[in-house]
Amino acid sequence: MMTTDISGDGCEAVPLLSKRSLFQDCMLATMLVLLCAAEGVEFYLPGAISQEVTCDLNLSHFQTGLVESSFFMGSAFSALTCGGLVGRLGSRLPLLVSCYMSIISTLVSAFCGNFVALILARILIGVCTGVCLTTTSIFMSERIINKEYYNLVAFITGIAFSIGAGWLALLANMFLETLGWKYFLLTTSIPLFILPILIIHVLFPERNHAHTENYRRCQ
Repeated sequence: MMTTDISGDGCEAVPLLSKRSLFQDCMLATMLVLLCAAEGVEFYLPGAISQEVTCDLNLSHFQTGLVESSFFMGSAFSALTCGGLVGRLGSRLPLLVSCYMSIISTLVSAFCGNFVALILARILIGVCTGVCLTTTSIFMSERIINKEYYNLVAFITGIAFSIGAGWLALLANMFLETLGWKYFLLTTSIPLFILPILIIHVLFPERNHAHTENYRRCQ
């Protein structure tokens, strides 16, 4: 492995990050696309399934409104707490945990049998999805040294949300009536979280973050 020697300030030799593979950078961009798309899916999902949920659980108009707004309650909470969380734990662990918890929360919301459980699951999805979106940008900025990539990150963030909304509309027209709202939930955002989890585990173990931080400190 190629290294760069930095002397005079006590910094150890670290991998030459300017030689990082194009494949890893593409995987980072793919991860951001998928997680931003998942945010778009969850943003519009309540409106897509509200009629089916109302009939199935026999909800009042007020209860339906709470179900539809619970995701945004969670998103607001994540915006207030995510900065401190990343400051204490770094970006990698919160990102991984929020991806896993998003999948679990979606499963709970799909198979819950009452109004309270659905509300709690949707709030948790809002929290986790908000943490995912915030920490993904930080995760990428910690590992991409070339500043020119930041323009790409901004572009991806803007367009991927719309991709998620389009993905939801396509799935709703294809599967919602056939599967019912509970099984339909399993086809929406869960597939969008699986690949990012694999990318983080396989391509970006914790030691890579330590190398990057050492590189930045030595510049």
